[in-house]
Amino acid sequence: MNHPHSNIHSSNTRPQDDEIDLAAYFRILSIHKWSIMGFSILFTLLATLVVFSIDPVYEATVTILIESQEENVVSIEEVYGIPGAIDEYFETQNQILQSRNLAEKVIDKLKIPKHPDYDPEQQEPGLLQTVISWLPAGIMDDDEIAPDYAIRNGIVAKFMGSLNVAPIRNSQLITVTFESKDPELSATVPNTLANLYIYSNLEGRLDMTEKATGSLTARLAELKIDLQKSEKSLQAFRDKEKLLDLGGVDTLAEKELDEITLELVQAKRNRIEAQTLYRQVTALKGQPIEAFGSIPAVVNNAGLENAREAKSEAELKVSEFSKRYGPKFPLMIAAKSELETATKNLNRHILNVIDSIKREYEVARAKESHLISEMNRTKRDVGEINRKGSRLQALERDVEANRDIYQTFLDRYKETSAVSDIQPVHARVVDAAMLPSKPAKPKKALIILIALVLSTMIATMIAFLIEALDNTMEDGQDVEERLQVPVLGILPKIKIWMNKNVKLLRYFTDNNHTPFAENIRTIRSGILLSGIDDKQKVILITSSVPGEGKSMTAVNLALALGKMGNVLLIDCDLRRPSIKEVFGLEVYNTGLSHFMLGTHTLEEATHEFKEERISVMPVGKVPPNPLEMLSSKRFAQGLEALKAKYDHIVIDSPPAVSVSDAIILSQLVNQVIYLVKADSTPYQLAQEGIRRLQKVDAPIVGVILNQVSPPKKSARYGHYHSYYGYGSDE
Repeated sequence: MNHPHSNIHSSNTRPQDDEIDLAAYFRILSIHKWSIMGFSILFTLLATLVVFSIDPVYEATVTILIESQEENVVSIEEVYGIPGAIDEYFETQNQILQSRNLAEKVIDKLKIPKHPDYDPEQQEPGLLQTVISWLPAGIMDDDEIAPDYAIRNGIVAKFMGSLNVAPIRNSQLITVTFESKDPELSATVPNTLANLYIYSNLEGRLDMTEKATGSLTARLAELKIDLQKSEKSLQAFRDKEKLLDLGGVDTLAEKELDEITLELVQAKRNRIEAQTLYRQVTALKGQPIEAFGSIPAVVNNAGLENAREAKSEAELKVSEFSKRYGPKFPLMIAAKSELETATKNLNRHILNVIDSIKREYEVARAKESHLISEMNRTKRDVGEINRKGSRLQALERDVEANRDIYQTFLDRYKETSAVSDIQPVHARVVDAAMLPSKPAKPKKALIILIALVLSTMIATMIAFLIEALDNTMEDGQDVEERLQVPVLGILPKIKIWMNKNVKLLRYFTDNNHTPFAENIRTIRSGILLSGIDDKQKVILITSSVPGEGKSMTAVNLALALGKMGNVLLIDCDLRRPSIKEVFGLEVYNTGLSHFMLGTHTLEEATHEFKEERISVMPVGKVPPNPLEMLSSKRFAQGLEALKAKYDHIVIDSPPAVSVSDAIILSQLVNQVIYLVKADSTPYQLAQEGIRRLQKVDAPIVGVILNQVSPPKKSARYGHYHSYYGYGSDE
């Protein structure tokens, strides 16, 4: 036999040029141009919708002039120990304008909490609130009402977040800008803040010490009583509930709940698996014991293997003796008795497996019920701990709030007692805030432009990443570079989504004038030309993995060869046979396995189809030992006998990577054709399959690239595919 094959290069990558291949970049962009454009348009439209759904925001600015420090201010700085530098003085005024105290005064004066921008009851629900409202009741409910100070803090934080105070460099001017959805409010707030700031400086603290001391003293006494009451309430709750540290108990309870939940999930999974097996058993209730042998759990049971083998041996012995002896011959009687014993033994093992399935199902149900009870109990414990913890935190917050208020007033009382005379800081408004005529943001055009550019860049990077990670083969050049095996032919992808009645496996005969049929004939010519000097009779077709179109190619190639001679198609895929359906054969029809078992001759195992001018040998009954059957002498002798009868024999083999059947068969054939599915089979997998064949000197004549999709190919191959009509099969 001729063995035309080459060793595969150790490199798993394509040769890389030192120069930048701009044509390759352009090809990638051309392949993915619609995806890039679609992603960019979709992303930009989404950004446009978001931008136009955002409420416009207005802003207005007031400019304040801070007068220089006067002499009487120095005494204040000396009281507080602040340096008298002018820069530090202006920075102090800047911070005062940004202070929370001044912001709260503006909030109270303008009644900000009642404004629609700050009152939740007057606002339309946002996206998050809408989503929460769709959830079932109880999931996001919060029974605890936020305290007033928390609501107040939220309003103040939002107000100060919209306020911006910025000094103008190398000047005594400070700008105050406020943003709001209400244009009138955006102008009112900075003007009001400037006026309150100036008024505070004018009023100063002329009589603060005398008036504040008495007021603060009384208030401190009330706050002290409130603080003591809250502390007593906290201590009483701790004593009543006997609480020391809820943190550790809460953690242990939650950890126990998590562990039970995980166990329950596994128990449910085990119960479902056991229930599935149990239902399979109950579905066959009332059926003969042999019917239970089809259940996967029974089939895959290791303990039944010996019983099955014993029965098979007994059946084989009865079959052999029946050909030699009569039914009353002693050896025949003994063989039948042995078969009956083996059958009973197998049935007994099957019943034991069925009983074990039932027991496992009951155990799984009991365990699941127990875990559900444990989880409910743990949930009640966690809920009780959380309830006590929430109440304890509420009391602690009350104590902390009262303590903070008390400390604040105490500090203020001390400051008031220490400071006796503070002169006001002089300031005036240079430019008042005017009512804005147009919104300041969002800048819609800029955002949309950025979204378009950004989405295009992201889509382009994704396209290049997809190409970089692609380890499949697109065209003949890919095959020859990565597999180092010549390309015997290229088969285009057949689009059958518009015609569901197309018989794909017999596409050659049903569509004889299509480019697909022409390519099959081209491959046939290549095979015939390669065997001019040494006639190539037996052709093996294999691939890397199932699903690459191996059987389709074998059938159509056999049909093409049948136009020129006497052809036999053998289905040697004993694990997943598919040839019988193509030619309308049933499982019970005779085939290769019947010949190998010796129950039928080669002629009886072969089915002739005169219309297609070929003969077919299907698998027949699927054997339990495919590899042993194909490597037997009987198969080799049968194949030699078939060579004398047929001009060509096409063998549909199992994948070369998945099993070793193709390796065995390659030693008995004249030619091996390796099939690769374009844009699907990883080249590393195809390399492994070809390497396994080359180790045994298999006569590999070439590779067929199947299901090539020309619209995805590069421009440099466009004229080639168009010339041969590769893109016209619909």
